[in-house]
Amino acid sequence: MDLNQYSKHAALAARVIQYVMTVRLGLTPPAEYTLTDHNGLVWLVASMDTLTLGRLEAYENPNVAHQLSTVLSETFQARPPIPVILANHTGLRYCMLFGKRPSLPRRIDFPGFGARNIFRFGMGLRGEIALPARMLKNFIIGAAQEKGKSNILRLVTHQARSFGWDLYLADSQAHTFNPDVWNGLARQPVAQSTDSLLDLLGKLSGALEDRSAMFRAAARGGIPPADIDAYNSLDNPLPRILLAIDEASTPLQDKRVFKLLAELLREGRKWGLHIGLSGHEWHKEVIPAEVNDMLQTRIALPMIDEGSGYVVTRSHSWGRWVIGKPVGRGVLRTNQYTPMQFFLVMPEQEQEWLSAVSTPAPLSENEMEIVHRSIAEADGKMTISLLKEWGLEEWDARTMLERYEGRGWLVKDGAQKNARCMTKKLVDLVSNAQTAQTATNTQICPQTDLKPSQTLNMGLAAL
Repeated sequence: MDLNQYSKHAALAARVIQYVMTVRLGLTPPAEYTLTDHNGLVWLVASMDTLTLGRLEAYENPNVAHQLSTVLSETFQARPPIPVILANHTGLRYCMLFGKRPSLPRRIDFPGFGARNIFRFGMGLRGEIALPARMLKNFIIGAAQEKGKSNILRLVTHQARSFGWDLYLADSQAHTFNPDVWNGLARQPVAQSTDSLLDLLGKLSGALEDRSAMFRAAARGGIPPADIDAYNSLDNPLPRILLAIDEASTPLQDKRVFKLLAELLREGRKWGLHIGLSGHEWHKEVIPAEVNDMLQTRIALPMIDEGSGYVVTRSHSWGRWVIGKPVGRGVLRTNQYTPMQFFLVMPEQEQEWLSAVSTPAPLSENEMEIVHRSIAEADGKMTISLLKEWGLEEWDARTMLERYEGRGWLVKDGAQKNARCMTKKLVDLVSNAQTAQTATNTQICPQTDLKPSQTLNMGLAAL
């Protein structure tokens, strides 16, 4: 590329930068200017001599780049403003874009799963945007209808599933997370009502209490692991957990849901919990500061109004920016704002992923053996102590019981000190009966006219 056509503009820009740095900001000016091109774009790079600067905080302040952009744009009457980017990976430099501006694609299909615990989101002006799990944190998604909200929530959830995370899902409309599909992939059935969401959050709280006990048991020198990464550096690593709630603005208005969710947001990340909320409209009345501040990762797509865009992005300018953008176009905020086009999950991709994980039997061979032992030795009862006797660790026993109960395979019997007992649904499942889909949750032990062993033997005649 012929850079001579930009040399006069670059010389004037250098003089402007010297003035802004020294006169307006009282800082040491750049030591060197370089006019270069990269991927068809022309950049003026102002390099600082870090050995003469002392403390670098003043130079890394975003306000410096903002001031340079403002004055350069006024000087060259540039619309939109000239972007100024701070680069400090190998030295400290301010990079100013001249000439043609980079642009985002209008659509880009999801290229496939990447490295474990690295979430691929989309393409920004400087390449692909991906976040490791430790940077994903808790997140909020806002978008008008049909603008890509559900796509991003599924994009995150499918990747979490591929990493082996435990999934807890809620969707009042059963659109993003169809229970017929996701009930077999999540730890609990998809919550579709306020009551079922409260139950889901309660079970999730119990799972985190179990993890808290495991962290204490793994203490070295009396000090438990600081977080999930520290715990997983020891033996028996735990999967991270994703709680994803679609159309979350409605259940959050219930004080009971709000209280439980706020507690999980405050405490959960230490134990490996990541929470994602999505909705069409977000207002400060729905998501007040005490919860809003704990949702550190923020994703805004085209919004209905600027008010919703501000609540999601926490910025008036970026809240206005997402208005009227194409489908899938938005901004990701972590420690900075990144305009981008989010990846699109294609229906054939999702079908392929789901078919690959839906073929295994509902019960593993080990689970089948445990169910048979429960029938033969405990009249259909399942307790943590029994499962531990049969070879399971306490955490595996507890999560197995909660999963079975959530799927209607076990119910608690008050006459048996709330011990979990098999339902006909589980009996039909293990006996491969054709009536499994219509089986009721009638309790098998012991509140029936028949003894538990007689009832179970009748149900298992086919075995």
